[in-house]
Amino acid sequence: MRKDQAGKPLDETTTVGELVAEDYRTARVFEKHGIDFSCGGKAAHLRDEEEKFFPALKRIEAARKAGVDPEIEDLAAVRESLEKFDVEHTEIGDAVHAIRALSKDYAVPDDACNTYMVTYRQLKEFGDDLHLHVHLENNILFPKAAGFL
Repeated sequence: MRKDQAGKPLDETTTVGELVAEDYRTARVFEKHGIDFSCGGKAAHLRDEEEKFFPALKRIEAARKAGVDPEIEDLAAVRESLEKFDVEHTEIGDAVHAIRALSKDYAVPDDACNTYMVTYRQLKEFGDDLHLHVHLENNILFPKAAGFL
């Protein structure tokens, strides 16, 4: 049986996330083939937005423009999505703040190697991008969507 670097057996119960945690280089292979390795979080969130939230929001808007009441299912889908996204945004925000604190605001030691510097730079870029994404949704999109309810 194959084992990871820590000696833990690799078998059919090993998750993709565990493989990436064991060897970060595998992430590129999974990304190339569209395989989510982030515990389903990012992919599930985006899928919910694209397949549930935005279509329901568009149907509500179209119904209102046509002067008819929107479907109850669409209103419920938007309401449930807003509640779920609020929780997810809080959780990911807490995680990013923890990473920022643990990395001392992404401060790179003077004797750091290039890999260390690149990792911290990418972590900061990711955190900044995520902060903007959450800000736009929480402060612009979601309040407007809630106004449709």
